[in-house]
Amino acid sequence: MPSVDFNWQEGDEAFSGPVEENQPPSQAFAPPAPAPPPASLANESKGRKPRPSLVRASNLLLLVIGITLGIGVGFAILTFQGQRNVRADLAPVVQLQFQALAQNDQDLYDNLIDPEDDAWRELLAGAFPVSSLLYDFEAGQPRVTRVELKGDRAEVEIESGFGGERYRRMETMRLVDGQWRLTRSTSEGWGELQTLEGDNITLHYRERDAFVADSISHLDAVVQTFCERYAPPPPCMVDLSIEPSPDLLPFVPGDGAAPLPPTTEYIVMAEGTTGIITINGAGEEIRDQAFQDRLLGYIEKRDDIREIYASRTGSSEAKRSSEMRLHQQQMPLSIISPRLVGMDGDEPHPLWWLALHEAIGDVIMRRGLRPITAPQPAAYTVWAIARGDVALWAERLSGVRLPEIEITANDTSGVGESLLQGDGSQRGAARSLALYLHYRDMGDESEEALSGELATLQFLRGARNTWETGPMFAILDTDPDRLTAGWRAWLAERQ
Repeated sequence: MPSVDFNWQEGDEAFSGPVEENQPPSQAFAPPAPAPPPASLANESKGRKPRPSLVRASNLLLLVIGITLGIGVGFAILTFQGQRNVRADLAPVVQLQFQALAQNDQDLYDNLIDPEDDAWRELLAGAFPVSSLLYDFEAGQPRVTRVELKGDRAEVEIESGFGGERYRRMETMRLVDGQWRLTRSTSEGWGELQTLEGDNITLHYRERDAFVADSISHLDAVVQTFCERYAPPPPCMVDLSIEPSPDLLPFVPGDGAAPLPPTTEYIVMAEGTTGIITINGAGEEIRDQAFQDRLLGYIEKRDDIREIYASRTGSSEAKRSSEMRLHQQQMPLSIISPRLVGMDGDEPHPLWWLALHEAIGDVIMRRGLRPITAPQPAAYTVWAIARGDVALWAERLSGVRLPEIEITANDTSGVGESLLQGDGSQRGAARSLALYLHYRDMGDESEEALSGELATLQFLRGARNTWETGPMFAILDTDPDRLTAGWRAWLAERQ
């Protein structure tokens, strides 16, 4: 397919209509009228032909105007036809993507992805089927409304329904062996990076997303609310970048802040795991002398740290990001541009709006939680409760609720572990667990008794102070096993 850039939007006028063949030149270009002839010459002037120079000038002007209008009309027709043809080529891919999500057909979805990018295929597979939450399948098939071709790539604008409204999102496709396939987006053409300072947040965005600057006051208040809730060590400031970076895709609503914090498991050589893990650290805690002494004291019959090694999960980027969020003056956070998720004019898709609030709450919660070192069931359960609490508060502050998906209440530890492994489908389970704790009867009816939500908050603030499961869960008057049993019973009653 030739590399021609079209940028026509549905509803634009392709051309204004036919041009009349003998259209006269405009008054501005008409030659000056000659002075009236003397009376003695009036009769002689009757029937005299115009001078040849004026005839030639008028014809030349008509020719120039005709050529100019013809070129404009011709280009408009070619643009209209080109857009129509390329939209027809891309529409089947969009419709098959919609069908795969609606029918939960993983194989069909995989076949639509760029075959030369295995990493991208794995990322999209990990987001399937949670990404289907972005669409209202009863609203009908999506439509391709605009295409911009750049060589073998196409920036495609797709309109689909959600919540009774129509949202337009941008996708990128690549022509592979004569067939269009979903591929990574690029940030080309998004404009210069802009920066706006708020009281509690620094906002970075591209010129194409300039409308987000209107939300700075609201985002300031959101940061302040989460800072007051999770009480992290000061300063509590967020450094937010809204970018079209392909590294931030695929978008998974309610996924929290990327990247996930690292997890470290401590293993005794030749014997196996100690059962002790650290979550939400920087992955290098064992290098600290005080941490070594505490770990050796916790593990029976061990007095040499060289007998213990750390098995870490999490990329170097995740470790660096976690270190910055825990200790830097500002907590760095990046989220994908809303134009790659969905826009209704200048209004972003509701689930992007929710995701923004949840990501802000997530990084602030992590700073307040600090690294958690404990036996695996306790540490993973802490993470499940923390993520669930953030999800509830993000919904309150954004005014958006993530559509429910089926909740599998295996155990609280499993929910937290799955979330730390990037399983976004467990977000609903974590939210449900936090909601159970918020409304749970905490014991007596005296004025001194903590409400469920206050007890949950106190639990999160104090979890980092001990490695022992009993003291850690004392304020909730439970442990991971009993908490799982109570949560399951509560869910059964609500069904």
